Amino acid sequence: MPHADPEGRKKYLRNYYRNNRVEKLRYAKGHYADNADRIRGERALKRDAETKALNASTQRARYRALRAEVLKAYGGQCACCGESTPQFLELDHVNTNGASHRREIGRGSDATYRWAKSRGFPKDLFQLMCANCNQGRARNGGVCPHASK
Repeated sequence: MPHADPEGRKKYLRNYYRNNRVEKLRYAKGHYADNADRIRGERALKRDAETKALNASTQRARYRALRAEVLKAYGGQCACCGESTPQFLELDHVNTNGASHRREIGRGSDATYRWAKSRGFPKDLFQLMCANCNQGRARNGGVCPHASK
């Protein structure tokens, strides 16, 4: 090797590529044309079922961590009835403008969680509610059935 140190090698390779650019591009184009099927097949293998499963697993873990962070930031229990089982809790729009807000930022709880986190978990826009209170509030004109008793 012309250079043992990494920085010297990078400099050498940059200069080599700059001086031989046209020849290198001609070779690459011809190489791809001669081996297109093999190269396409190798690229397809990179996204096989195992890779997709790994990516899905990573995304699920990220989502669970984000959800746990949101639940903790908003107190970890329903603002109405005090339910604290994480599986029952949902992020509720205080101003009952959830549909229009989701149209703006994107659908799904992941988008809403990320939006809330990026704005420092605004307490005046969101509250934590259990599924029963949240749905009851939606069906009862913005008032939880617990509160209307």
